[in-house]
Amino acid sequence: MEAEASSNRLRAWRLASATVALVLIIVLVVLVVTRKRNPDRSNEAFCGRISSVAELSDILAAGDGTQIQSAVQRLNNASRVAPAAIAPSVQVLVDYADGLATSVATAGNERGSVDAALAEAVRKRNGDVPAVVAAGQDVQRFTQTACNIDLANLPTESSANSTTP
Repeated sequence: MEAEASSNRLRAWRLASATVALVLIIVLVVLVVTRKRNPDRSNEAFCGRISSVAELSDILAAGDGTQIQSAVQRLNNASRVAPAAIAPSVQVLVDYADGLATSVATAGNERGSVDAALAEAVRKRNGDVPAVVAAGQDVQRFTQTACNIDLANLPTESSANSTTP
């Protein structure tokens, strides 16, 4: 009987060890997968991405559908790493820009059709403008403080190519 009891304890110990090992493996897999899906939200990561979005208003004014899509994608990339302190404001900008980009995507490639689609999208989202302006100001202040980047005064591609003093 004692041998059978010892054998049962050994089986129970092995089962418990295997269960613990399985749980640890599952936890590690979940952590790795979650880490890949949720990049670091930090000032450093955000600052590294947000400056590439500075030309968005110029790009919207230019009415180039391809450039608009690219700029909105860069804004989305910045939002994925935005720290909690600024993430809600960045999301307001992303939602608005995504709406404009969606309208532009359906307009075709002709300048006039892109301009018309942008004008219509802005008109339809006119009620969002106060929140978008406030969010933009929040992001600009945050970026100035946390990143030492003045989004309002970054040189744009067009100003960098300008020869006027």
